[in-house]
Amino acid sequence: MSLESSHTNKSGVSPALRVSSSPTVSLMNLVAPTPSPANTIPNQSQTKTTTKKETRTPASTTPLSPRENDLTLFPPSQTIGESLTSLASTTAAQLEQVWDVVGYTPEERASQISDLLLDMRRLCEAKVAEEKSVEEQFRRTIAEAREEILVTSKALNADFDHKILEDCGQTLQDELSTVEETLECLRNVAAEATDDLTDCREKLITMYEALGSKVPKTWLDITSDLTHSRRNDFHQQVKETGEVVATRTNAVLQLLYDCQHLMNELRINDTDDQMTDFDKKIMSSLIHSEDGKVTIRSTKESANSRFILRMEKLQFDLLKNRRTVQGSVPQPLDALTNRVTELSKEKRRRKAMLSEMGAEIAVLWEKLRVPEDVQRTFTISVTGLGMDTILKGQNELQRLRDLKTKMIGKLILEARDTIKALWDETNATDEQRLSFKAGQISDKDLFTDSLLSQHEDYIASLNARLNLMRPILKIIEKREDILKERYEIEQLQKDPDRLQQRGAALTKQLMKEEKMTRRIKKDLPKYTDALTKKLRDWESENGDPFIFNGESYLSTMKRQSDDWKNYKENAVQMKLKKKQEEKASENEVNGTHYKPLPGRKKTIPTSQPSGRSRPLSEIPNHDNRNRSRTLSRSRAASRSRVPSRSRGASVRRRESAMTS
Repeated sequence: MSLESSHTNKSGVSPALRVSSSPTVSLMNLVAPTPSPANTIPNQSQTKTTTKKETRTPASTTPLSPRENDLTLFPPSQTIGESLTSLASTTAAQLEQVWDVVGYTPEERASQISDLLLDMRRLCEAKVAEEKSVEEQFRRTIAEAREEILVTSKALNADFDHKILEDCGQTLQDELSTVEETLECLRNVAAEATDDLTDCREKLITMYEALGSKVPKTWLDITSDLTHSRRNDFHQQVKETGEVVATRTNAVLQLLYDCQHLMNELRINDTDDQMTDFDKKIMSSLIHSEDGKVTIRSTKESANSRFILRMEKLQFDLLKNRRTVQGSVPQPLDALTNRVTELSKEKRRRKAMLSEMGAEIAVLWEKLRVPEDVQRTFTISVTGLGMDTILKGQNELQRLRDLKTKMIGKLILEARDTIKALWDETNATDEQRLSFKAGQISDKDLFTDSLLSQHEDYIASLNARLNLMRPILKIIEKREDILKERYEIEQLQKDPDRLQQRGAALTKQLMKEEKMTRRIKKDLPKYTDALTKKLRDWESENGDPFIFNGESYLSTMKRQSDDWKNYKENAVQMKLKKKQEEKASENEVNGTHYKPLPGRKKTIPTSQPSGRSRPLSEIPNHDNRNRSRTLSRSRAASRSRVPSRSRGASVRRRESAMTS
């Protein structure tokens, strides 16, 4: 709609038509939009006049315009057209009135109107450009918001209404409102995820710095992927890295503690020349709290312990059993490990040295008969594994060696007494005793430390031989005890009065004899067989028989076996002879002298009955009665003796079974 026809007044004539009735306004319609320089540039006199006139302040006349509340009721084109038409009419009337008063020529009035139209055109074009810029700003904002929605939703792996990415015929403000509403929800979720990932990244950076490594790039990106799985991966990495840091920290803490403990044991301190700068750092790197906990001192508390927080400058691929570059400077963990190894070796060396010196000192104390109070004083004065302890031990050992040199003669004589005792204990033969030539030196001028060493070495060899002999000697001792029991039970069985006991005494005696008999039957053959095997092995290994009480014990066992057999045979013969003698004495009492012939014996009457005792003889009755009484008494006596004879026979049978 054109400005001329956009609005009419009550008379039916538009303001533009009214303005057009003026010759000056008619000139405005003839002026081109961009007048030529000839039409726009006045002459010099006109420019001065115009300039002077333009400095005047025009009357403040407000043009008529629609009410502000009515502007929102009409379309913008209608509102602007009506407002501009009214404004142009008012302005033209006022200008015409002024120009009439001033007396501008038509050319001057045309020039002024041309300038005014140019200014108005520039103003309108600027306004249109400004609004187009606003439109472009809206479009750019919407495009950026849509792009952010795409990126954020992809990072979050979230779904949204894809229609907001398309033009739906809405105004730019409505589109921007819809897009920003969706984007705000995504931003809130993304902000939460980003904060979480940022926190994890900061923790990883701190822990990797503690490990002396750079964080891999994959754990520095916290924008491309904001999903829950990515967050879980970050948390898992933080956990694993934390475990590695804790492990390394505990390892360093343990190594530091071990180093301090070893240095305290070895008495390595500031006054010791062996203490290095590294040792000083180690000694100042731990804090012992009151509750017994041990922690690493921070760099703020000790500048010497900064290397503790760095630990090892290794990448995580080195955790997969890869080696460091050769020639690189050892890191704190390696340096601590090497120091612990060095201190441990030094501790073992000092302990071995002190143990060797202590053993020699103890031997010399015993040999030289050093008083116990002197020994106790020295023992109390030496503690730990410090160099002062080693120095004290060396001084004491040297003192004892000097004292040993002074007492060498007495020590050699005492050693010879010990050798003699060992000879007796090992049942050494005369040949073995004479083989020790050093023991035959009697010149005291030849009593030297070397000669004493020979005696000590020979004592050591005798002790070793005695240690080998002791198991065999123990079995021999048990066997000899059983042999004594065998002789003892033989003597007991010869005493018949031991069976006249009654009650518990008889039971105890019989149980004792039964135990002795069981050992004789069971243990004696077992010990004999074991000794036979061991003694033969001894002869094969040592080349000489096992001597016991000056005789080879194999020969001793054979002799003992033969002696026992002879003893048993003689006992049997003596028993038979005794029986024969008892029987012969009984025959002598009865008045008969005879020698029994070999073979089965028959009962032979020893005397002929007298005439008076013959049966069927004529004997007075009183004689027969007396004889019958005598026979009855003798039979009763014989019956009363029968049980005792049977008991004695059973005991004798038991004894013969035990002895056999």
